[in-house]
Amino acid sequence: MALLDEGMSQSDVSRELSVTRQTVSRWAKLKAAYPDDEPWRKRPMGRPRGLTDEQKLAFVRLLADSYVRESGRRGRAAAKPARWTLARVRGLLQAQFGVSYSLAHVRNILVSLIGDDQWLLSKPRFWAAVIELAYPEYEGKVLVEDFEDGWEVNMKILQELRQALRP
Repeated sequence: MALLDEGMSQSDVSRELSVTRQTVSRWAKLKAAYPDDEPWRKRPMGRPRGLTDEQKLAFVRLLADSYVRESGRRGRAAAKPARWTLARVRGLLQAQFGVSYSLAHVRNILVSLIGDDQWLLSKPRFWAAVIELAYPEYEGKVLVEDFEDGWEVNMKILQELRQALRP
């Protein structure tokens, strides 16, 4: 905008900024439509966000609660819980929030929430991090070391949470 104010032509500005002349023309029209003291760009540029920060926190809580309900010891007659996959998480996002993402973007959301992509969905470390995000009072207590199997989620905490989630 400053270049246009200095008297440069729209074609010169477009070459200088490596954008199309039509883009510079659109900028000039927007600037002309607003007074000098009012911001000419009122909306954020780019694709709108699918989930707000509050929805992301609600999603983490939903994910943690779903895992807690399904985990734990089961009787012989009980059905085996469904495996957690990116497709299943995507379905949860679509059902709960009405947003549709590719599997790659679902993975990116999970990585952004948890902060590490080394152990997604199939590892106890991932679920411990999800539970700690959803329930900060359990931070540092969810993951325990099992000398036979490596790391696992603390069953006592899962039982506490499962009891709290019962209607």
